[in-house]
Amino acid sequence: MAEREVRYCTTEDGVRIAYCVEGEGPPLVVSPIFITSFSLVHLVPKFEHMLSRVGEGRQLVQYDMRGTGLSQREVGDLNYGATLRDMEAVVRTLGLKRFSLLGMGIGGPRAIEYAACHPRQVDKLILAETFARVLDTLSREILQGFAQLARANWEVASRTIADLALRRQDEQESLRWADLYQKSISAENMARFIENSIDLDVSFRLTRVKCPTLVLHYMDHPVYPFSCAAAG
Repeated sequence: MAEREVRYCTTEDGVRIAYCVEGEGPPLVVSPIFITSFSLVHLVPKFEHMLSRVGEGRQLVQYDMRGTGLSQREVGDLNYGATLRDMEAVVRTLGLKRFSLLGMGIGGPRAIEYAACHPRQVDKLILAETFARVLDTLSREILQGFAQLARANWEVASRTIADLALRRQDEQESLRWADLYQKSISAENMARFIENSIDLDVSFRLTRVKCPTLVLHYMDHPVYPFSCAAAG
């Protein structure tokens, strides 16, 4: 696959954000699935192939969230709300007036928030294997434990997080995701991101999403219960 052209923009609070644009057609912005970098998705070929299929016939826009990947790693504000500024900066830099928005995993709440707050920009919303409230997926104690483990041993923590959803299905795939996590973010930033996301809840925003929305969810997802998909 051809090497992606990396571009940069700056958020309103001065954070440098890396992004890339591929293909031609109606724009589709991808909210980062977790803490992963678009420059490293080749480490998980199945995921790279999925994104390639999703982007067929579209202008696919991907970016690295602050504190991750090719974006500015050392940042003071890693609160979830601050990460909305990253998407806003990319959209503003590209001059996108109307676009579709894809949110998967932890990127789902960010996509919901953005669609609710920018109804004139978001034409369609796709939510895949995601949720509106973090504590509907894992308990506060488990999440705090992940943050502590990340600081103590990021390699073990990344494998544990990847194992949650994948090990029973494919141990090698789980290891690929763990490698992607480790290379996308530092241990300290991972711990901070988890801690700042524990109380994340955008369920009150759901009624403000006015654009056509497609929700995709496994009946027996190992991390996100099906009830998360029916929350709206």
